[in-house]
Amino acid sequence: MFDLVIFDCDGVLIDSERIAVRVDAEVLGRLGWKLTEAEVIERFMGRSESYMVGEIEKAIGRPLGADWEAEFRPMYRRAMEAELEPVEGVADALDQISTPTCVASSSAHDYLRFTLGLTGLLERFDGRIFSATDVANGKPAPGDAGVAKQQGKYVAQLLIARSKSETFPPFRYRDLGSIAAIGRKSAIVQMHWLKLTG
Repeated sequence: MFDLVIFDCDGVLIDSERIAVRVDAEVLGRLGWKLTEAEVIERFMGRSESYMVGEIEKAIGRPLGADWEAEFRPMYRRAMEAELEPVEGVADALDQISTPTCVASSSAHDYLRFTLGLTGLLERFDGRIFSATDVANGKPAPGDAGVAKQQGKYVAQLLIARSKSETFPPFRYRDLGSIAAIGRKSAIVQMHWLKLTG
């Protein structure tokens, strides 16, 4: 039925978000920007590290040094080492999936290797881990997702055809519509003539 199952990491494979948000709020406070855990979630959940750095610099009115995180890295590491677990039931679910899998996350590769390693999930995805740092525009770039899904399927079919010395037609994008989350409580769907919001 599916050619590939793509997993996000934080909150899907590993139960890290509650830990990271708590430490994020503490780090931001030390930098001079007091935010509640709820505000951290609203502003930064699912965003790339570069986005977060830009927002912090705007809020505190000064650039962060090149290695500004060095002071705070041990806080995250200690918290993750002490508390991090796989999401309940995920190992059993992965055992049931025979389709090829990978991880695609807005987190950096070193973080993904560290956290997946702590939870015993790294070997399940080793060599098939992708980060927003691998591309010019990671999250949020919802306009790219529909094209990327179709291109991924096309490339798989093209490689299979080429392995059999067969020809394959050129890629053609088909607009299937769009869906976008607006914050955590609203969304919009547009499929040709149908438009829904809520």
